[in-house]
Amino acid sequence: MAKTERAGRKRGDGFLLNEPANRIAGGTSRPSLILKDPRFAAIRRRQRLNAVLTFHDPDKAAPEIRATDIPLLGLAAREGVSTNQVPALRRNAILALSRWPSVENLALLSELAQLGEDFYTRGHALIALGLTGVSLSAPLLASAMRARDAYERDAAAAGLLLLARKLGPGVVRALQHTEKDKKIGAALEKILQRLEKARAKRQRQISSRR
Repeated sequence: MAKTERAGRKRGDGFLLNEPANRIAGGTSRPSLILKDPRFAAIRRRQRLNAVLTFHDPDKAAPEIRATDIPLLGLAAREGVSTNQVPALRRNAILALSRWPSVENLALLSELAQLGEDFYTRGHALIALGLTGVSLSAPLLASAMRARDAYERDAAAAGLLLLARKLGPGVVRALQHTEKDKKIGAALEKILQRLEKARAKRQRQISSRR
């Protein structure tokens, strides 16, 4: 039997090679190495954040966003289709920013609400601004109610409603005093009516429990 045939049979690979087995000093396997490069830690943090933002198992509690994840939220919120980002992940990142209304996050949400590349991005940013509960967002939300696209206008109205639920109807009435556009004024009045209906419903529920 040829030397090459013996080498092939020793490896048990099911076929014979035309060359002898390679000899590797120290054997053909090596122990795993733990890499301490900080770039790998950053990759792991981003992978974890992506898993949190796309979590959708109804039978398990959703994992929490950590303080170390917050800087990465802004990055995820900025990444559009050109980065091959999953749209749902970006949407969830934008909405999650509302939970930490820092100066930087508010500036980013305002930028996306006005300059986002499509009405979906701008709409999500408008809703997130409403969720922040920061009154400075009110004029921007009112201005966005003039947008061309109906989705964006509806998102602005929804954001203003969310803001008023946190701060009270006074934030909407303040806008009414300075608003000259009749259509926007009518939209603001509808928001006030919805707030009043919700307040009356809560009062009825409280009365029924007594």
